[in-house]
Amino acid sequence: MDKLAAGSINVRLTAQQSGDNFDLGTRLTLAAVLQAAVPASLLCVIPGNYLMADSTSLVRNANIQGLKITNPESGTERLPASASLDAVGFFGDPLGEILPRQSPAAKAQDDGTGGVVTITVSPPVGSVEYTDPINGLTQITDTLYVMKGTSVSFTAIPSPSTATFSAGEPVWGGTSGASGNGATCTVVFSSVSSSLTDYATVTATAGQSVVTVNVIVYSLTPTVSYYDTSVLNHSTTNIGVGERIDLGFTAVPAGITASDIGSMTWTNSPVKGTLQDYGDGTGMYIAGDTAYGETLTLTITSGPSTAKTATQQEGVIIPSTLTQISVDGKNYHDGSTAAAGGPYPSIGSYRYYCLSPNNVSFAAVSTREKDVTAPGASGTLSSCANIYHDSGTNEPDTDTGWFGYTYSAANGWYSEGISDQCFFIVDTLGAGSATWTIPESYMVFGGTEHTAVWTVPQVDNCTSTSTASIAKGGLTSSATLNSAYVGPYIDDGVTEW
Repeated sequence: MDKLAAGSINVRLTAQQSGDNFDLGTRLTLAAVLQAAVPASLLCVIPGNYLMADSTSLVRNANIQGLKITNPESGTERLPASASLDAVGFFGDPLGEILPRQSPAAKAQDDGTGGVVTITVSPPVGSVEYTDPINGLTQITDTLYVMKGTSVSFTAIPSPSTATFSAGEPVWGGTSGASGNGATCTVVFSSVSSSLTDYATVTATAGQSVVTVNVIVYSLTPTVSYYDTSVLNHSTTNIGVGERIDLGFTAVPAGITASDIGSMTWTNSPVKGTLQDYGDGTGMYIAGDTAYGETLTLTITSGPSTAKTATQQEGVIIPSTLTQISVDGKNYHDGSTAAAGGPYPSIGSYRYYCLSPNNVSFAAVSTREKDVTAPGASGTLSSCANIYHDSGTNEPDTDTGWFGYTYSAANGWYSEGISDQCFFIVDTLGAGSATWTIPESYMVFGGTEHTAVWTVPQVDNCTSTSTASIAKGGLTSSATLNSAYVGPYIDDGVTEW
């Protein structure tokens, strides 16, 4: 290029590509001034067909930031790939007065490199997209919902998309804390929005163009509702074996829906219970039949917060104890061998089995006794040493009955409708005792029998004065065997003791 002559300068106007269309007000920036800097008091204006749109709105800047040009003939910008202009003017003070001056670059232009001032067109921001963890760059067409703690990468797209931003553009900002320069910006959203209009904004600015992304930052909390609503003051940390719970979520701020967040999936670990995921942040879980700890995880599977999770811990428990309560508060006994045809004095009571704790559901649980003998029986009850507790003979009952359970506020979990007929018959009056350590089993929904989970001692005792008692499951029934008869009479014809 020729050396510059005094009073003139060659200016090459360069668009991003030949024939690009640019909106009115397209921003131009001075990319380089060879050999000399333009003083802050000087702002460039291009004569000829390209005129200054509004000189009074220019901001003084040594890099000539904020320059606007329009084509007065067409009213639109359509810049060729390059255009050489023979002269340049500079504004002095006051603004608006064009003073032909010698180019400040010309004085230092003696080395043959040419005093070329290059002006590049910086395109406006056309849109801002975010990087989806699965789908990559994704258009933002509406409010963006982001879970607290999510790091989101934003990319500014120029208009036209084939253009290239000038160095240092766009500039990022907004109430989200976004900052920096360049095509991309990463923001970690750490503060939950107070309402659905409390946006954490992300702005991208190039020239006079600004694109704003509105972001709602939410927190996500799993929720559990108990299908068995009969249980009072249900535990918030445990559920019973076989218990069903319904799964959901709560988002803050209020009003956020599953479709705002994106698709969500429930999973459980370890996989011991039965989980059904409905795909919208809700589901159903049925606990397994043994004691264990379960982690229920709600995972976001689409959108900017893909792979973010919220968890719910549940302890699955079996009944801790088996106890008994009286069905009717009565002790039944016979003190005479003749009374009601009874061959021997006897004592007994009708009892319900009870499970605890009472703050989870055991509606799916059934229990039963396993038949055992009473080694170590003594005195008048010494004959019980080889007698099986349930059968009442020296042969065990291999098919003892199952107890199902119902909940009530008064009794908790108890075997309503199925009672344990607990009694013994004394063949010889006098002191004696016998103890059966009865193994107890349980199953859930009629499935696998879990044997010998608990033991419930039954202690039959008779004193020398013929006062007899049965202690079992924390309940003691007693009577004097020679006292008056209280019916109905209990004899060994009863099939369930």
